[in-house]
Amino acid sequence: MKIVKFTRAKVSIKTNDEEFSKIRLNDLLSLSDGEVELVATVESITDNESEIVLEEIELENMECPFLKRVECSILGSVIDGDFRQQIDQYPITDVQIKNIDSITFMKMLENSYKDTSFRFGEYAGHDILAYLDGNKFYQRHSCIVGNTGCGKSETVTKIMEETAKLPGANIVIFDIHGEYSQLSYVDSIKMGEVPFPIWMLGLADMAANVLKVKEDSTVAMSALRKSYYFSCKTETNENKPIYFDFDVFLQYMKAYNEEVIGTGEVYKSGDEAQISTNSKV
Repeated sequence: MKIVKFTRAKVSIKTNDEEFSKIRLNDLLSLSDGEVELVATVESITDNESEIVLEEIELENMECPFLKRVECSILGSVIDGDFRQQIDQYPITDVQIKNIDSITFMKMLENSYKDTSFRFGEYAGHDILAYLDGNKFYQRHSCIVGNTGCGKSETVTKIMEETAKLPGANIVIFDIHGEYSQLSYVDSIKMGEVPFPIWMLGLADMAANVLKVKEDSTVAMSALRKSYYFSCKTETNENKPIYFDFDVFLQYMKAYNEEVIGTGEVYKSGDEAQISTNSKV
């Protein structure tokens, strides 16, 4: 017995079929009605016979003594034997479901490898190399996140190393902490050796990474922001680059640094009694 439910991005399978007894997380499944074939990955597995209410006769005729619910995410379609990250049609719920082994998976990906592809790693659960299309990868925004020591820097290094092998590839890396300057295939250029428009960093990066001013330094950040907005002559997002005259910025900073304001109090005794107490900003 097999009950299948489709949504736009998910597939839910409730079954007592023996073929699903050894299914694992991250397994790839093929769902086909003979005309349309989807590829999905297993996200969760639940064994719980109380989730589906069946008649006693049905329970007696079940081949397995348990019910299994398998939740999957749809990855794409198989079109002319090739895997595509697109879904043009959905199959009907009367589908044939089977595991996709490594050999079948590799054949699906054969035509996706191009001259602009670079090796990224290996697919989890499959002894198959994973490739990314460099043209598509660098046309999108990407983010590598993880705990300390999990391999973020190694991942970036791998991407750089493999991309450097592509024809016509040029990479510019802002390596603030100098993690990649010693790599043999990297031509290291320090910011002091070439003219660099500091306004391209935006106020937030300029303050934190160049001027080394912490966000909680209230007085310093207040002076920086005032000087920055006076120089830009416009309200702007502090994380976005916008042109400003750095000489004008320095003039405002110098003026704020030397500015003396009254505190509203006076000295009560001594030679300066009744004279206003002043302080620098």
